[in-house]
Amino acid sequence: MHKSLAVALFGLLAVLSSGCFFNVTSYTETDGTTVYVGEVQNDGPPLSNPIVTGTFYDAAGNVITTQTGSACRVMPTKSVAAFKVTLPPGTAKPARAEWALSGREVADAYLADGLSGQLFGTGPATPGTAKPQVFGEIRNDSANTYTGGYVCVAWVNAQGEVLRVAEATAAGGEFAPGDVLPFSLRESVPAEATDALFFLDAGVTPPGEVRPTFADVPFSAYQNEFELNGPNFAGQGTLYVSLGEIHNSGPKSFYPRMIAVLRDGAGHPTGVGESSRDLCDVPAFPGSFAYGGYIMATSTMPPPPVERRIEAQRFATIEAVAKLTPSNLAHSPVSAAIELVSGKLKNPGTGRLAAAVVCAGAYNADGLLVGVGMAELPEGIAAGATVSFAVSVPVFGDVASIKAIAGGRVE
Repeated sequence: MHKSLAVALFGLLAVLSSGCFFNVTSYTETDGTTVYVGEVQNDGPPLSNPIVTGTFYDAAGNVITTQTGSACRVMPTKSVAAFKVTLPPGTAKPARAEWALSGREVADAYLADGLSGQLFGTGPATPGTAKPQVFGEIRNDSANTYTGGYVCVAWVNAQGEVLRVAEATAAGGEFAPGDVLPFSLRESVPAEATDALFFLDAGVTPPGEVRPTFADVPFSAYQNEFELNGPNFAGQGTLYVSLGEIHNSGPKSFYPRMIAVLRDGAGHPTGVGESSRDLCDVPAFPGSFAYGGYIMATSTMPPPPVERRIEAQRFATIEAVAKLTPSNLAHSPVSAAIELVSGKLKNPGTGRLAAAVVCAGAYNADGLLVGVGMAELPEGIAAGATVSFAVSVPVFGDVASIKAIAGGRVE
């Protein structure tokens, strides 16, 4: 039996037609955000993209606000997942809350099975975050090959109440039987936490669909690399930064995935960095490149060597992304750490592009990539039309030149 179902129900409880909520608690972040966390059981049909909605009332029964948050994973009938819903700073303190579970009803939610997780230790915060890292690994003990691994951890106290919930994507795309993928969560784990519950998932390819394929890319494809290894900006540990171009010398387009891991003497992760489509959602077209790299911090001293590899991820529909050529490029500093890159993007085809993405890179005087930014054009581009774009690029150091790559999704 699931641990949280084997104890008495604590905190806020609501039983609805589609879900049962239990072990709900709340806490306040340093910025004034109120966070509600708990668990929900899906008593209705299987749900893809499950959503938890909280309606918050004052003592007089008036609605203060309604807020939503995603559940940890897809939810087959009778499955359980953790959730997190936040109230913005300044929201009046609710007297009570009502909870609802919704989502896209499907015939099969395709929850991955045979997965297990383990936590190993904590590390310092990375730039742009205030919370420390929690390192771990997810293992595939099934006979199935999945795409990626998704981790959600709920820390609970001795009474089974959920205290914190954190999510992460494991570092790696190919997740074959027996594979172990590292991950890094970001959360301040309270001292009263006595256990950590794992809610794990991975990309399952439904019957009749083509699973993405993966291949290793020689590290020689990683060019114009900028590296920064030194004291962590957060004041603890060592910071690692690497940015570069991942070139494609083959005949087919791919999305690159850079994976970097630091490990202690026992082989456990003490630093995890990854770049995939969140950094640059433009594929490496044949004869061109895409941007890759990572930022990670570790408290291990002295810093261990970095394990690095590059995966090429191909989709059956990648041909539906057309290569575009940015023009009229210009750049100007917004601040010491931000460069603004602007230009034009033309659709040279005879059909409309449903959307487009531009990635811009900033380079120093040595030709090394010191910053990457991405901008989406969700409104699309008509056939033969030209549109303007602007990309905000965080940079590490002085900028001497720029490049840009782009792709458009064909309707």
